[in-house]
Amino acid sequence: MRVLKINILFLLLLLAFCVETSLATMVDILPESSHYEGSTYYNIMTGGGGYLAGRIDFAVYDTANLVHAEETALCQALNMDGQYIYAYQIFNDYPASDESVAYFAVFGIGEVPMNVYCDSIDSFDDSAGGQESSDEYFTPLNTRGVWEFNGGLVAAGEHSWFLIFCSDHDWVKGDYELKAPDFPVPPVPEPATVMLFGLGGALLLTRRKVKA
Repeated sequence: MRVLKINILFLLLLLAFCVETSLATMVDILPESSHYEGSTYYNIMTGGGGYLAGRIDFAVYDTANLVHAEETALCQALNMDGQYIYAYQIFNDYPASDESVAYFAVFGIGEVPMNVYCDSIDSFDDSAGGQESSDEYFTPLNTRGVWEFNGGLVAAGEHSWFLIFCSDHDWVKGDYELKAPDFPVPPVPEPATVMLFGLGGALLLTRRKVKA
Protein backbone atom coordinates (compact mmCIF):
# COMPACT_ATOMS: atom_id res chain seq x y z
CA MET A 1 0.00 0.00 0.00
CA ARG A 2 2.87 2.36 0.87
CA VAL A 3 4.51 1.66 -2.50
CA LEU A 4 1.23 2.48 -4.24
CA LYS A 5 1.01 5.84 -2.41
CA ILE A 6 4.59 6.68 -3.39
CA ASN A 7 3.87 5.79 -7.02
CA ILE A 8 0.73 7.96 -7.05
CA LEU A 9 2.66 10.86 -5.49
CA PHE A 10 5.39 10.43 -8.13
CA LEU A 11 2.79 10.47 -10.93
CA LEU A 12 1.15 13.60 -9.52
CA LEU A 13 4.52 15.39 -9.31
CA LEU A 14 5.35 14.30 -12.89
CA LEU A 15 1.95 15.54 -14.11
CA ALA A 16 2.45 18.89 -12.35
CA PHE A 17 5.91 19.23 -13.97
CA CYS A 18 4.52 18.42 -17.43
CA VAL A 19 1.66 20.91 -17.02
CA GLU A 20 4.08 23.61 -15.83
CA THR A 21 6.47 22.91 -18.73
CA SER A 22 3.59 22.92 -21.22
CA LEU A 23 2.30 26.23 -19.90
CA ALA A 24 5.80 27.73 -20.01
CA THR A 25 6.27 26.78 -23.64
CA MET A 26 2.81 27.97 -24.72
CA VAL A 27 3.25 31.58 -23.56
CA ASP A 28 2.40 33.93 -26.43
CA ILE A 29 4.36 37.19 -26.58
CA LEU A 30 4.03 38.30 -30.21
CA PRO A 31 1.16 40.76 -30.61
CA GLU A 32 -1.95 39.18 -32.12
CA SER A 33 -2.20 39.66 -35.87
CA SER A 34 -5.49 40.38 -37.64
CA HIS A 35 -3.87 39.21 -40.91
CA TYR A 36 -2.02 35.95 -40.28
CA GLU A 37 -0.33 34.15 -37.36
CA GLY A 38 0.68 30.67 -36.27
CA SER A 39 3.28 28.41 -34.64
CA THR A 40 5.56 25.60 -35.71
CA TYR A 41 7.61 23.18 -33.63
CA TYR A 42 11.17 21.98 -34.10
CA ASN A 43 13.30 19.14 -32.75
CA ILE A 44 16.73 19.09 -34.39
CA MET A 45 19.72 16.91 -33.56
CA THR A 46 22.92 18.95 -33.78
CA GLY A 47 26.35 17.89 -35.02
CA GLY A 48 27.58 17.45 -31.45
CA GLY A 49 24.82 14.98 -30.54
CA GLY A 50 22.69 17.53 -28.67
CA TYR A 51 19.19 18.80 -29.45
CA LEU A 52 17.48 22.04 -30.31
CA ALA A 53 13.83 21.66 -29.37
CA GLY A 54 11.10 24.25 -29.06
CA ARG A 55 8.61 26.41 -30.86
CA ILE A 56 8.65 29.25 -33.40
CA ASP A 57 5.79 31.74 -33.28
CA PHE A 58 5.21 33.85 -36.38
CA ALA A 59 2.88 36.60 -37.48
CA VAL A 60 2.37 38.78 -40.55
CA TYR A 61 1.00 42.29 -40.05
CA ASP A 62 -0.68 44.11 -42.93
CA THR A 63 0.20 47.73 -42.16
CA ALA A 64 -2.59 48.93 -44.45
CA ASN A 65 -5.24 47.03 -42.46
CA LEU A 66 -4.33 46.96 -38.76
CA VAL A 67 -7.15 46.12 -36.35
CA HIS A 68 -5.77 45.29 -32.91
CA ALA A 69 -4.22 47.96 -30.69
CA GLU A 70 -1.12 45.84 -29.95
CA GLU A 71 -0.29 45.16 -33.61
CA THR A 72 -0.85 48.82 -34.44
CA ALA A 73 1.51 49.91 -31.65
CA LEU A 74 4.19 47.42 -32.78
CA CYS A 75 4.06 48.47 -36.44
CA GLN A 76 4.16 52.16 -35.51
CA ALA A 77 7.18 51.55 -33.27
CA LEU A 78 8.96 49.64 -36.06
CA ASN A 79 8.24 52.30 -38.71
CA MET A 80 9.51 50.05 -41.55
CA ASP A 81 9.03 50.30 -45.32
CA GLY A 82 6.93 47.68 -47.07
CA GLN A 83 3.26 46.88 -46.54
CA TYR A 84 3.74 43.55 -44.74
CA ILE A 85 5.79 43.06 -41.59
CA TYR A 86 6.88 39.50 -40.83
CA ALA A 87 7.72 38.69 -37.21
CA TYR A 88 9.17 35.53 -35.67
CA GLN A 89 10.05 34.50 -32.12
CA ILE A 90 12.10 31.46 -31.12
CA PHE A 91 11.35 29.56 -27.91
CA ASN A 92 14.25 27.17 -27.29
CA ASP A 93 12.62 25.79 -24.15
CA TYR A 94 11.35 22.24 -24.63
CA PRO A 95 12.74 19.65 -22.18
CA ALA A 96 14.81 17.90 -24.87
CA SER A 97 16.68 21.11 -25.77
CA ASP A 98 20.25 21.19 -24.47
CA GLU A 99 21.90 23.36 -27.17
CA SER A 100 21.83 27.09 -27.91
CA VAL A 101 20.41 28.65 -31.08
CA ALA A 102 23.13 30.64 -32.86
CA TYR A 103 21.50 31.09 -36.30
CA PHE A 104 17.94 31.43 -37.56
CA ALA A 105 16.96 31.95 -41.21
CA VAL A 106 13.67 32.21 -43.11
CA PHE A 107 13.29 31.72 -46.86
CA GLY A 108 10.77 30.94 -49.59
CA ILE A 109 8.61 34.01 -48.91
CA GLY A 110 6.93 35.06 -52.18
CA GLU A 111 8.25 34.95 -55.74
CA VAL A 112 11.10 37.27 -54.77
CA PRO A 113 11.60 36.01 -51.21
CA MET A 114 12.75 39.26 -49.61
CA ASN A 115 12.50 42.87 -50.70
CA VAL A 116 15.77 44.78 -50.69
CA TYR A 117 15.11 47.62 -48.30
CA CYS A 118 18.48 48.43 -46.68
CA ASP A 119 17.06 48.66 -43.19
CA SER A 120 14.11 46.27 -43.49
CA ILE A 121 15.45 43.48 -41.27
CA ASP A 122 15.97 43.87 -37.53
CA SER A 123 15.14 42.54 -34.07
CA PHE A 124 12.85 44.23 -31.56
CA ASP A 125 12.77 44.00 -27.77
CA ASP A 126 9.96 41.69 -26.65
CA SER A 127 10.00 43.23 -23.14
CA ALA A 128 9.92 39.72 -21.65
CA GLY A 129 13.59 38.89 -21.17
CA GLY A 130 14.27 37.62 -24.69
CA GLN A 131 17.71 37.44 -26.31
CA GLU A 132 18.66 40.10 -28.85
CA SER A 133 20.21 38.98 -32.14
CA SER A 134 23.78 40.14 -32.73
CA ASP A 135 23.44 40.48 -36.52
CA GLU A 136 20.59 40.62 -39.04
CA TYR A 137 20.97 40.57 -42.82
CA PHE A 138 19.65 39.37 -46.17
CA THR A 139 21.86 36.95 -48.10
CA PRO A 140 23.54 38.34 -51.27
CA LEU A 141 20.99 36.81 -53.65
CA ASN A 142 18.18 38.16 -51.48
CA THR A 143 16.80 34.69 -50.78
CA ARG A 144 17.10 34.49 -46.99
CA GLY A 145 16.59 36.66 -43.97
CA VAL A 146 19.15 35.70 -41.32
CA TRP A 147 19.47 36.46 -37.63
CA GLU A 148 22.61 35.44 -35.75
CA PHE A 149 23.05 35.23 -31.98
CA ASN A 150 26.84 35.30 -31.60
CA GLY A 151 26.81 37.85 -28.80
CA GLY A 152 23.73 36.55 -26.96
CA LEU A 153 22.92 32.92 -27.73
CA VAL A 154 19.38 31.70 -27.21
CA ALA A 155 20.33 29.06 -24.67
CA ALA A 156 18.16 26.13 -23.59
CA GLY A 157 15.19 27.46 -21.64
CA GLU A 158 15.35 30.92 -23.25
CA HIS A 159 13.66 32.78 -26.11
CA SER A 160 14.55 35.47 -28.61
CA TRP A 161 13.43 39.04 -29.23
CA PHE A 162 10.97 39.58 -32.09
CA LEU A 163 12.85 38.86 -35.35
CA ILE A 164 11.36 41.03 -38.08
CA PHE A 165 11.60 42.04 -41.72
CA CYS A 166 9.23 43.77 -44.10
CA SER A 167 8.19 43.12 -47.68
CA ASP A 168 5.59 44.10 -50.26
CA HIS A 169 4.82 40.38 -50.69
CA ASP A 170 1.80 39.09 -48.81
CA TRP A 171 2.22 35.94 -46.74
CA VAL A 172 3.34 32.78 -48.52
CA LYS A 173 4.27 29.71 -46.52
CA GLY A 174 8.06 29.71 -46.30
CA ASP A 175 10.58 27.61 -44.44
CA TYR A 176 13.15 28.11 -41.70
CA GLU A 177 16.56 26.88 -40.62
CA LEU A 178 18.03 26.75 -37.12
CA LYS A 179 21.66 26.08 -36.21
CA ALA A 180 23.55 25.53 -32.98
CA PRO A 181 26.96 27.18 -32.48
CA ASP A 182 29.75 25.83 -34.69
CA PHE A 183 31.86 23.21 -33.01
CA PRO A 184 35.65 23.78 -32.84
CA VAL A 185 37.43 23.10 -36.15
CA PRO A 186 41.15 22.16 -36.18
CA PRO A 187 43.19 25.19 -37.29
CA VAL A 188 44.36 25.12 -40.92
CA PRO A 189 48.16 25.65 -41.14
CA GLU A 190 49.36 28.73 -43.01
CA PRO A 191 51.05 28.06 -46.41
CA ALA A 192 54.53 28.75 -44.93
CA THR A 193 53.89 26.22 -42.16
CA VAL A 194 52.75 23.61 -44.67
CA MET A 195 55.95 24.23 -46.68
CA LEU A 196 58.09 23.73 -43.57
CA PHE A 197 56.25 20.48 -42.76
CA GLY A 198 56.85 19.28 -46.33
CA LEU A 199 60.54 20.23 -46.21
CA GLY A 200 60.96 18.52 -42.86
CA GLY A 201 59.33 15.35 -44.20
CA ALA A 202 61.58 15.34 -47.29
CA LEU A 203 64.73 15.72 -45.14
CA LEU A 204 63.56 12.92 -42.88
CA LEU A 205 63.05 10.58 -45.85
CA THR A 206 66.52 11.51 -47.22
CA ARG A 207 68.17 10.66 -43.89
CA ARG A 208 66.37 7.33 -43.75
CA LYS A 209 67.57 6.45 -47.30
CA VAL A 210 71.19 7.37 -46.40
CA LYS A 211 71.07 5.15 -43.30
CA ALA A 212 69.65 2.29 -45.31
